Amino acid sequence: MDFQKFVDDVALPCCVMSVKKKEDGTCGDINIVCSNASYKREMGQAYHDGMLYYELVPKDPKFESFVFRCAFMKKRLHAYVETSALDSWTDQVIIPLESDDENVGYCQFMFEFTKESDPTRMSDVSIANAKAVIQANIELQGSDVFEEGLSKALRDIMIMSEANACRVMLIDHVRKIAINFCEVLADSNMKLKYYSEGKDGVISYHDVNSWEEMLGLSNSIIVKEPSEFNRLAQYNPEWVSQITSYNVQSIILVPLKQDKKIIGYLYVTNFNSDKYVETKELVELMGFFLSTQISNHLMMNQLEALSKVDTLTDIYNRNEMSEMVKNLEGHPFGLINLDLNGLKAVNDTYGHTEGDKLLIKASNLLKSVFRKTDVYRAGGDEFMVILPNLPEELFFRKVETLKAAMEKDDSVSFAMGAIYSDGTRNTHDVFVRSDELMYEDKKRIYKERPDLIRKKV
Repeated sequence: MDFQKFVDDVALPCCVMSVKKKEDGTCGDINIVCSNASYKREMGQAYHDGMLYYELVPKDPKFESFVFRCAFMKKRLHAYVETSALDSWTDQVIIPLESDDENVGYCQFMFEFTKESDPTRMSDVSIANAKAVIQANIELQGSDVFEEGLSKALRDIMIMSEANACRVMLIDHVRKIAINFCEVLADSNMKLKYYSEGKDGVISYHDVNSWEEMLGLSNSIIVKEPSEFNRLAQYNPEWVSQITSYNVQSIILVPLKQDKKIIGYLYVTNFNSDKYVETKELVELMGFFLSTQISNHLMMNQLEALSKVDTLTDIYNRNEMSEMVKNLEGHPFGLINLDLNGLKAVNDTYGHTEGDKLLIKASNLLKSVFRKTDVYRAGGDEFMVILPNLPEELFFRKVETLKAAMEKDDSVSFAMGAIYSDGTRNTHDVFVRSDELMYEDKKRIYKERPDLIRKKV
């Protein structure tokens, strides 16, 4: 066959590759026999006919497996993948060609770059995989609890790939923790131990962080058989040793991204390697769509948290305090109304930066005595501590502990009105009385220290 004429008639960048079969039946050398002018322009001056493919682009076991499968199993293959090295997406089509040598196969390789991901190019997938992705999106959209919908989607992936586990791991670079966000297991004995802050386990922040280096320029990590774990061991031998001790013999792992930044990974273990191509397609396609769904879920959770938390002091704000107060009527609770002394003096004398430091130090002092979830910044220099369902004696012991903490650190001074309700008093009246007690205490403090000026923190 005149391969050169064959590629010259193709408008897209196109080449013909030869694939040698080793004596053991595995993939040998892959050479670029010839290419058309468009292909040569894209590849640049480094290209020449007959060269090994990895002399032109990084060696990729997944690509080799695809080309080998196409050349010898005579399967047309399509992939639409993110190409990190070129900051683009690559639409690839590989078509088998005839060969008169049983140990050498040929295939036609065509590609096209797109700057941004194009979902329409993902439509060339199996009906089963397309149906699974649609079903996953329906389950996520229709579920009141996001994690439940995600579990159903992961179970579908596990069943279709004939795997024994499917997981979503998230990574938090700020807190340096790995989060086992969701998992489904065919066998409860496959439940891996996780750790995020130094405790023993199989997957840690260090492990998940190393996966990005393992990915390199590829868009997935694929191990079809135990021997292939050796190439991953160069990046993180401890993780490879641990995960294989759980009899993990194969894995497909794809990154989940938000604005091109990796936020986590989707992966299956011990899948049916005979369905390698189909499973790779399924997991990569699911990863693409789940990235958006999970990113949106995390963003909504973050927005909800921001609506409840005072960003300066990292404690609950007035909105969340109002929600808590709605549930107090008819129940016993202790209330401490607090006003931070000297904040205005610090702001006027040293500036609001120093005032912010004082507010942070004041909130930290409160958090050292009470649970973070019991402390609220009501606004400005006003704080509240609400202790529901606490015995009266224990409540006033807590009040004394707070006073002792202020005496120990005189850089923070609160005027306070502490009051306890056994649940029979009107909640509004309790808050009014605590406010009166706080102002009485404030008058006493300023009478004793009329020239109170807060020093820089």
